[in-house]
Amino acid sequence: MGGGLAPTPGHVNIDIVGSADIHWNLNKGLPRQKIFQMMKEGEVVEGIRALHVIEHLDSIIPLMNHCYEIMAPGSVLEISTPYAGTNQYWQDPTHKRGYVEESFLYFSKDSPYRKEQDEYGIYARFEIVSCSRGTGPDYWQLFVNLKR
Repeated sequence: MGGGLAPTPGHVNIDIVGSADIHWNLNKGLPRQKIFQMMKEGEVVEGIRALHVIEHLDSIIPLMNHCYEIMAPGSVLEISTPYAGTNQYWQDPTHKRGYVEESFLYFSKDSPYRKEQDEYGIYARFEIVSCSRGTGPDYWQLFVNLKR
């Protein structure tokens, strides 16, 4: 997702700008019908990459729910985003939301926020494989891997 400016060959690139395979506003979640139409019989969604995408969205709830819905069991959602509060987060005028490690507990199957999951309409129940702030030159990034 978000590959419109730098599409990844061999992947379905979804973005509102650039040379994406599917032009779509990810604030609405995923274009599930279009994705399924592009897939050949027997194909499954083996993984999703959202590299520097979610910080541009009004809310990640629809997107996270749809990713969970279409991903094959065992597949991984890979997310990178600027860490909330860093200069790199604040410098871009198109960034709308910041994230920290605890942000992804709302999308976890073992979430301490069960009541909030129901209240907010979150049905994604990922396993958090890893979620950590980068180090060295990547100190400003948050790297997240969620398993379906």
